[in-house]
Amino acid sequence: MELATELLEKQTAVTSGRPRDVMANEILGWGTSPAFRKHDEKHKKMRRIMASALHPAAARSYASQHLDTTLQFLREVATNPGSFMDATNTAVGSFIMRLAYGYISKAGKDPLIDMVHESFRYLGIATSTYFLVNDFPALRYLPKWFPGAQFQRIGKVGHDMRIRYANETFNMVFDQLRRGQIERSSYVSGLLESKGGENASEEDIYLIKWTAASLFTAGSTTTASLVNSFFLVVSLYPECAKKAQAEIDSVVGRDRIPTLQDRGLLPYTDALVQEVMRMCPPVPLGLAHLSTEDIEFHGYRIPKGTTINPNIWQADSFQAQGL
Repeated sequence: MELATELLEKQTAVTSGRPRDVMANEILGWGTSPAFRKHDEKHKKMRRIMASALHPAAARSYASQHLDTTLQFLREVATNPGSFMDATNTAVGSFIMRLAYGYISKAGKDPLIDMVHESFRYLGIATSTYFLVNDFPALRYLPKWFPGAQFQRIGKVGHDMRIRYANETFNMVFDQLRRGQIERSSYVSGLLESKGGENASEEDIYLIKWTAASLFTAGSTTTASLVNSFFLVVSLYPECAKKAQAEIDSVVGRDRIPTLQDRGLLPYTDALVQEVMRMCPPVPLGLAHLSTEDIEFHGYRIPKGTTINPNIWQADSFQAQGL
């Protein structure tokens, strides 16, 4: 952990590049996301603008939204326990849409959230399937009708869907702002207001739109994965679930659910959640980095252009730091 931190955090100037992924980043258009974008000046601005709106104090202001979403999620799981994974995806998606755009999702299937999830499905296809165009980038200029150019047809659908969801969600808030009728404060509305409202510059609009769209990238699948992993772990180790429930009953009682303010009073429950994250990391390889210069690191030479994967390993080895 210390070596990974030293290499990837303390030497960000030379390890924050991204390997070229023609299918995902160029054909589907995910290169506009700060998660996948090459480390240039615009990427730095994206990171700064996200940090300005999502710092710890701002995160605490979303506590009421978190509570509302949690209650709705628990009611859905209690009513339809066999569909808890669908309920998890819906709850996480609803929370992020509310945080990013002030959007309250419709009960059951919501077409806007479904569109976002479908866009992510195409990203999953792009990153989990071998495409020849990644090895021979010139193939990206083949027309869609050309034999063997199925990747172009997949890319067109995925690209159009990504552009559509980014534009529709952003324009929804921008139109409210122009009418002077912001329905709910959100990541987008707050940043737009701080940048001059409808007079925001073209660059600011670009940064706000695409960082907002990326909140789903960073938060939806990872959070849903952890929640579903929690269900798995407490099913395998019911005695741990009983201890956590006893602690919650003792500290919080049965008249309400725990909130973020209770976290410091629930050390066992907090440790259980941390253990789930250790056992079942949602992104064990993180996102690939690329060295932009030759690096000498603890006796190793890392040549320029090397792909670096921060692998989370030995998940079955218990290490009690901080416990």
